[in-house]
Amino acid sequence: MRLSPWPLAALLAWSGCFAHAESSLRWQPVAAELTLPLPHTPAEKKALFRQLAPALDELPTRAGAAPRGRNVRGGLYALHGDLFGTGDCFALISFPQKELSPPPNRVAFVEWKDGSWQVRGLWEIDPLWRRQGWTSTEHDELPITPAAVPFQLRDYSGDGVPEVLVACDVERYYQDYALLRFDAKARQLHLLAESQNPPKMAGSFVRVYRSSGRHLDYEEWTFLHWSHGRLHRALTWHESTAFDHFTLCALEQPDGTTVEYELTQVRAMPEGRTAFDITRASQPYVHVELTWRDPEVSSVTLDAREAIFPWLFERITGLPHPYRQAKDPSYIVELPKIATIQVTGDKEGVQKLTANPRRTVRGARK
Repeated sequence: MRLSPWPLAALLAWSGCFAHAESSLRWQPVAAELTLPLPHTPAEKKALFRQLAPALDELPTRAGAAPRGRNVRGGLYALHGDLFGTGDCFALISFPQKELSPPPNRVAFVEWKDGSWQVRGLWEIDPLWRRQGWTSTEHDELPITPAAVPFQLRDYSGDGVPEVLVACDVERYYQDYALLRFDAKARQLHLLAESQNPPKMAGSFVRVYRSSGRHLDYEEWTFLHWSHGRLHRALTWHESTAFDHFTLCALEQPDGTTVEYELTQVRAMPEGRTAFDITRASQPYVHVELTWRDPEVSSVTLDAREAIFPWLFERITGLPHPYRQAKDPSYIVELPKIATIQVTGDKEGVQKLTANPRRTVRGARK
């Protein structure tokens, strides 16, 4: 993690579903336009199956076969077999990694049913992968080594039915992924979320990640929970090095409203001390003052940064601090070990920030 002097920022948004939080905390549903309509006219169907033919002509149609991936003619890739443990025969097909004439299909989902292949889903997603052992060259240069296959099956819901991960664009330090879930009743896949790097499990949450890239001006972790076969946002935690006045959190209330918290660093503090003010619903909430035990430690150092954020995260969200990131917890410094903490202000706020954090968030494992 790149370090920079204060201001530090921690941003958190909490919502019951794909809510519209403020500014950078807005987490939009996956763009609906990425899901393409199925062909209706004979001409549309003929054009699509002409594109799919190199794969479909090679794929076995035995129901209940173990999932298997293969490269097929025409630069296509197919993951096929009993993908979801239903005893059927499905296939995910990635089109060649080049511009295609309309329709702009990139990923297709088909099922062998009643003696023929039937299209169940189409997405304008550009999978990106290279075979095992690939190395970047002048004619095929990428900033990182991408996934070895375009499709992976991983169970994120714990129900024994795997979700589908599609490997997408690569940037420096990460690769984008799309997450889809199988709907057994509709015989379809639903596009649920996108993430830089594969999503990870945090307790029973599915955690997706985003950042500003190489300069790491911000990092953002969104925690999703399952409800009725779909993923809904529980909270977003956003850390930034770019702002000195910022939203700390927006918490959903039982009545469906949200209460926003803002954190601002207090300037002109004596050496060896750091302070910040937190407001609740634009009203003064608490004042937090840290006195560093070691004069060499201050808010610009690694120890301070890796202590303040986990401390805030636990007390605001009620989640264990390792949920915040994939970093080895042994690197996390406990704030009370390196600073004396004094919290004053609203009685409820003082209690919230000084009491031992409780694991009360839906999906947190106690």
